[in-house]
Amino acid sequence: MPSPRAIISAIRTLAYGGIAGFLAVGGAEAREMLDAVLLGGVLADYSTWLIRSILLFPAQVLHGCYDCCVNALFGWFMWRFVLPETNLTGQAMGMAFLAFLLVLGIKVAYYGVKFLEEED
Repeated sequence: MPSPRAIISAIRTLAYGGIAGFLAVGGAEAREMLDAVLLGGVLADYSTWLIRSILLFPAQVLHGCYDCCVNALFGWFMWRFVLPETNLTGQAMGMAFLAFLLVLGIKVAYYGVKFLEEED
C-alpha cells in the first residue's frame, strides 16, 4: 500500500500535468485572470511544499526528491512558456494574491488537521 505522501505526490503530478497541458494548448490565448490564479496557487503550493519537505526530510527523502523534480519541471515550464506571455495588471495581481492566500490557507489547514490527527 502506498504511503499517503506518495498518493499526494501522484495527485500533484497529475494536477500539474493537467495545468501544463491546458496552458500549452491555450498558449497566448489564456486569460489574464486564469494565469494570475494559477501563478498564485502554484506559488503557495511551492511554499508549502518547501516547508513540508524540510520538516519531513529525514523520514521522507525519496518523496521529497520526487516532489522536487516535479516542482522544478513545472517551475521551468511556467518560467519558460507562461510568464513571458503574462502581463499582470492591478486586478490580476490582486487575484494572484488571493489565490495564493486561499491555497496556502487550505494546505496549512489540511496539514494542521492531519498533524493533530497523527498526534492523537
